Amino acid sequence: MARHSLTFLNKENQQVKRGLRLTEVPVCSHDFPPETDPGLDTRISKRSVNAFKSEGERSILWDNELRGFGLVAMRSGVKSYIINYCTKDGHYRRLTLGQHGRVTPYEARRLAKERLGGIAGGEDPAAERKKARKRKSTTFTAVAEEFIKKHVSKTRSADETGRVIRTYLLPRFGQMQITDIRRRDVAQLLDDIEAGTVKAANRQLLGGPVMADRVLAQLRTLMNWHATRDDEFTSPIVRGMSRTKPRERARRRVLTMMKSVRYGALLISLRQMHRRA
Repeated sequence: MARHSLTFLNKENQQVKRGLRLTEVPVCSHDFPPETDPGLDTRISKRSVNAFKSEGERSILWDNELRGFGLVAMRSGVKSYIINYCTKDGHYRRLTLGQHGRVTPYEARRLAKERLGGIAGGEDPAAERKKARKRKSTTFTAVAEEFIKKHVSKTRSADETGRVIRTYLLPRFGQMQITDIRRRDVAQLLDDIEAGTVKAANRQLLGGPVMADRVLAQLRTLMNWHATRDDEFTSPIVRGMSRTKPRERARRRVLTMMKSVRYGALLISLRQMHRRA
């Protein structure tokens, strides 16, 4: 074995014993040194994985056959398979393939080859996984549940607001990305509610113009709340989407109050007649 190889290995072993991270050398570098000497049996296998332990916070065992493929061992004893790679624009990435025990060394090697093959073709699996997680957290259902938990639950009308969202909004928009909801989608929903053609879970038809405006109000609040937490989001709701006019709504409220007063007066009269009888 060449002297420079021995020197490198001795330095690496000393670093690993001290719990340092000498092995985390960016794959992007053209002069990326081998993490272990090719002459040593450091192929990631069931035997080498079981024998490898971390003496510091974590240590990394690199495979001497498949460049960028490695195993991270934590002080806790948890071991995970990883790949290091460089994107086309020169950014360093690390992707976790799976935890040892759930994934075998053979399966991890196969996954590493597949991922590295895609990377050679210009893919960036770490960035794609990050986008997928973000998309999952920005579905309308995810945003609505977070809105209910962090905002609606603190209001006095929490039960009614939650009912409106789960009855009218989640069935229509639940699996959509909130950024994919367009003005025409909102308008179509309001049309259906106004026409009374929305079906509840028990197949009962729901809706009406007043309910359409209530749903619109809750959707507007939800969209505005999300906009305060996402720099790139813009609510599709604009003025003029209401299905009733302010004067009409005020008139209906007055009529409702008058009916309530009359009903109350009728009840009082009936009670008095009952007592006299």
